[in-house]
Amino acid sequence: MAEKLIVTPNAVRAGGNELLAAQAAFETIMRTLSTSVGSNGSETWGTDSYGKQFAEGTNGYYSSRGNLLKGGSDMSDTLREFGTGLIDASNTAVKTESGNTSAF
Repeated sequence: MAEKLIVTPNAVRAGGNELLAAQAAFETIMRTLSTSVGSNGSETWGTDSYGKQFAEGTNGYYSSRGNLLKGGSDMSDTLREFGTGLIDASNTAVKTESGNTSAF
């Protein structure tokens, strides 16, 4: 026999709020990282051949930095969307239950 799964709107809403709190904290971390990455200037490693090898190309610093910051931004957006989605689902469940209850 299958186990029962009970989901309450309040628990779903609480999960959504936790995700939004995590998103806010993660966004702060990413903002700090972005500021820190940019605070040392764009070419602290120099413009000689070693510096260019470090910075350029698909595996170089420029590409890696861009990927990291873009990935962090995307993660923050995803956390926000999931959190908001859970809260919206909770609100819809409450509204539907209220509508169904009043029909009886």
